[in-house]
Amino acid sequence: MNKTILLTGATNGIGYEIFKALIKRGDHVLAVGSNKEKCARIVQSFHDEFPNANFRIFACDLSSQAAIRHLTEEIITYLSNKNLNKIDCLINHAGSVMDHLQMTVDGIEYQFALNHLATIQLTENLLSYTEDGLVLFTGSTSHYKAKIHWRNLEFKKGFYRIFGSYRQSKLANVMMAKYYNNLWEGTDRRAYVVDPGLVKTNVGTKNMKGLPKLVWNIVKRKGDDPTVPVATYLYVIDNRPEGFYFRNKKPINYNKVADDLQACEKLYQISKTKIKF
Repeated sequence: MNKTILLTGATNGIGYEIFKALIKRGDHVLAVGSNKEKCARIVQSFHDEFPNANFRIFACDLSSQAAIRHLTEEIITYLSNKNLNKIDCLINHAGSVMDHLQMTVDGIEYQFALNHLATIQLTENLLSYTEDGLVLFTGSTSHYKAKIHWRNLEFKKGFYRIFGSYRQSKLANVMMAKYYNNLWEGTDRRAYVVDPGLVKTNVGTKNMKGLPKLVWNIVKRKGDDPTVPVATYLYVIDNRPEGFYFRNKKPINYNKVADDLQACEKLYQISKTKIKF
């Protein structure tokens, strides 16, 4: 049975390959990309390649809370016009790495805002459409080395740690999946994290310069093609397997910080105070 899927970060790397795979198999895809011109080019390309596909691309800067509120309105209007009353799966895939402290229009550190807060805002804005659906977060192996810097969540104090901020944001994704599953226990809604592993994408280079960019370019050479992790996303969507943190279609261990449900709730509550829904 065809599904209705909402996918962020859909115009680059892994997200683009997920988008294409979902269209090929006949799902109705609501895709979100950050660059309006690139979104337009993909629309034309996919209409030519898949003339019978059901999809819509929304351009949105997910680091902006006002933009997410507007996106939510656009999505709800689109669903209504298409007589769709649910989203079978929300894939919170969009993310980025920054090589310096950068603030969003809301005055929030960019990686914390885009990689973490945006997933909460979009998930909760659309809760009424995912009552029996799935919410997926894209994880990262970097989260194993992370911790939550409670006194400096946005790395505004002292020296800005590029990868410290990124790792924390990916640990936050895992903690939110854990938090939501505990909150949703007894319901048909489930949260998962898909860890794509090391993949050859530009997530670590498009907003970097100098040594950090050079290091990432060297490291990613050992990575998989962006098409490889797609199978795991599809596996989780179709099978609702036991476990919640997956790589290569198998449940694997994760940073056990996420097993502290009190810490997960604390992070959730702090994060909510930074969001204007």
